[in-house]
Amino acid sequence: MEMNYQIDQERRLLIATWRGRHDPLTIQNYVKALMADANFSKGFHYISDQRELETTPTKVSIETGIVFLKILLSKLGPYKYGIVSKKLGTYDLDHLRSLMTHLPEIQVEEFTELDDAIRWVEKED
Repeated sequence: MEMNYQIDQERRLLIATWRGRHDPLTIQNYVKALMADANFSKGFHYISDQRELETTPTKVSIETGIVFLKILLSKLGPYKYGIVSKKLGTYDLDHLRSLMTHLPEIQVEEFTELDDAIRWVEKED
């Protein structure tokens, strides 16, 4: 699995791009690096571009992702989480949201285009 991320200070936006097959160790190392990155702070929104992942999310990987989202919440405060996938429905958003009832500060939506996700996170509620 390969992943990289960009921090856009001006837009207060983190965009992570994932490629290859799902690998828990890569994710763990990503979380550590991200939490230590001084350029990333409260008030950011998060977009996860997963269009180049070769695996589809499982219930276990979604549940593990909830732990990561909670860790991000501690650093970001309330935020929007945009998932960009190959096709809508890749993530079972109803299931994901049911696991996030204890995290009402995080809004989540799924998109197939990165630009659509960016517009959504930048849109004022």
